[in-house]
Amino acid sequence: MTDPFPTTQWTAFFALRDGVDPEGRRLALAHLYERYWQPLYAYVRRRGFDADQSGDLLQGFFLHLLEREFVERLDLDGRLRAFLIAALKFYISDEVTKERAQKRSPERPLLSLDTDAAEHTFRELRSDELTPEELYERQWATEMIQRARQRLRKIEANSGRGAAFDRLSASVYGEPDAPAYADVAAALDTSEAAVRVRVHRLRKRFGRMLREDIALTVADAANVDEELRHLVEVIG
Repeated sequence: MTDPFPTTQWTAFFALRDGVDPEGRRLALAHLYERYWQPLYAYVRRRGFDADQSGDLLQGFFLHLLEREFVERLDLDGRLRAFLIAALKFYISDEVTKERAQKRSPERPLLSLDTDAAEHTFRELRSDELTPEELYERQWATEMIQRARQRLRKIEANSGRGAAFDRLSASVYGEPDAPAYADVAAALDTSEAAVRVRVHRLRKRFGRMLREDIALTVADAANVDEELRHLVEVIG
């Protein structure tokens, strides 16, 4: 089956706004959910809602993204992460003020929200020093980096280099406990110079992958560098 829309994240949102066929809208929504569910959950939890309330609010939020009347009331921002958090704030304010929770359809959930996993991640990242917005940004940045890492690992594994990559990954990502290049070279039965070259190339490939993912979240390619700088600042 061919997807009814290109798989860029902004296109996924436009598919919701412009009312493609129902299956296309569902797939577009699932695309946004997959990438933004946990950051949005962290934001709602930090706002003071409990786990059940957060799941209910986000179920309702994603449901409203399927309604053109709701979407057309929102202003499109050039950055998807900024747009979604603004839309969620609008939805929560509207929901709390008008008390429309009874209009949801819990017996027919739109998406299967893995609240347990999101709650676990929320508790790991939680800091009383972070505002809800800062926690959302931290989770967004963490998810972006994790996806790029998973893509790189998959490519290396598919090329038969998975075991070697696992030896190199700590050095690629600059982790503090990364082994010495000499030790890695001995384990891989190669030279230290070859290890240095391989780590350098993998770092460049990781950077390209992260840049590609960021490019899917902005309306203008000129904003990619700015978003990358923001990601680095958020991770700190």
